[in-house]
Amino acid sequence: MPQTVSSWLGSTLGTSQLEAPSDTQGAHDFPSDRTAASVDPAYPQETFENIDWDRLRGYERLPPRVKRHRVKTSYIWSYGWRLYKPEDGLDYWICRLCHNSERKPREPTKFAYQCGKATSSAMNHLRDLHSIGPEGTIVRPPRSQPSIPTPGRALSMLDSYCAAASERNAAAAAFDHEIFRGLLTRFFVTEQIPLQKVESQALRDLLIYCNARCRAALPTRTTLRRYITSAYEHALPVVESEVRSASSKINLSFDLWTSPNRRLSMLGVVAHYLDKHFKPRALLLALPQMIGAHTAASLSTQLVTILDHYNLRSRFGYAVTDNASENRACLDLLAQELGFDAAQRHVRCMGHIINLVAHKVLFGSDVESFEYELTGNVTAEVAELMTWRRKGPIGKLHNLIIYITHSANRREAFDRLQEVAFESLIDGDDDALKPRPKQLIRDNLTRWNSWYDAAERAIELRQYIDEFIDDELADYYQKSARYEARRIGSAP
Repeated sequence: MPQTVSSWLGSTLGTSQLEAPSDTQGAHDFPSDRTAASVDPAYPQETFENIDWDRLRGYERLPPRVKRHRVKTSYIWSYGWRLYKPEDGLDYWICRLCHNSERKPREPTKFAYQCGKATSSAMNHLRDLHSIGPEGTIVRPPRSQPSIPTPGRALSMLDSYCAAASERNAAAAAFDHEIFRGLLTRFFVTEQIPLQKVESQALRDLLIYCNARCRAALPTRTTLRRYITSAYEHALPVVESEVRSASSKINLSFDLWTSPNRRLSMLGVVAHYLDKHFKPRALLLALPQMIGAHTAASLSTQLVTILDHYNLRSRFGYAVTDNASENRACLDLLAQELGFDAAQRHVRCMGHIINLVAHKVLFGSDVESFEYELTGNVTAEVAELMTWRRKGPIGKLHNLIIYITHSANRREAFDRLQEVAFESLIDGDDDALKPRPKQLIRDNLTRWNSWYDAAERAIELRQYIDEFIDDELADYYQKSARYEARRIGSAP
């Protein structure tokens, strides 16, 4: 029976003669009770560069193995050695970083972990003490940042995932709270997103996953409102300086805008001028809320207030507006206040004039009466139908679009006609290659180019419109025939 390492050393050398194994000694120099005749060729041989055996008394190199082990693939072996401890007959992972550090632990037990069946203890040691993970160095957020999960919130699966991933992503780039605040404010303002969405947990989880450091920078809706106000106050002096340095007169264009729910009316005032480099510029000067009736006097008062704020009374040039009567009256009042000829300084909007001409071509000379008839007097669907029908082909197209899009069943039937045509054009069952059905576009009296868009789409879908009309007429004739048959059958 082969001797153990301890019995062999005790029988050949005294205690004072014991020496640590050298780098040139191999496993065969230290017989073990686990020694066998053959060595597993798949088990890699250790290299013990810079190892201090004097500090590792009680540990030795691995003996030859009978049992076949898997080839070591874990990342922990890049940071440590695998040694054998005869005292308990177990394999241990020895941390190379702790062993070679300047502040060396006195006892090997501080950096030695069993690794025969599992390596989780070694992984925890590398993560907690050396900030090393499977992907390399783990850069942790500053201690001042709140940890995941937040106080009072249970640890969810998403939090667990974010805790591991965000630590790696946190240091991918420097995080600046001011830049983040500016970008977030611009995103909500330019995309017209409700401020309450900043408190959406889904949005917060996404941003925290991208960078854990933004957790402390995420505002509430009230704080975001203050950010927007602060951004306006910081931008206002820049706008004032830009306007004062203009090389030309300051021309204004203004118009009223009402929100879709009719709860908010705004007056947009834009300045048009040549800057100090003689380049044309357009700059929003103000967007005040209009309170009360939108009369010429209220418009004129707002414009005078804006001109006084920017000190532009003497530099006012021309005004561009649409042809609404209140705008003409507003310019008359403004001319009396500033002392200029309103007729010379009032420039009509060319786009609005072209739109008026197009409406007269489509609907005749009395467009205003037509619009009033639709919005003011018409209450019944039949009356509206007849009103549009008097306008010729464009009115018939309007009625047809309304008929198809008014009912969900008709919209689905119109989509099916297109899908059947697509089936014959593309072979196979790949839905990704098939075009999606298109819907007809409704016209809108107050939206420019809506009639052009509606007519263009109708021409594009003319084939399916014709098929839809044929199907509807066939169904109508069948229902009429059945009704007539029942009527005749029930007659005395």
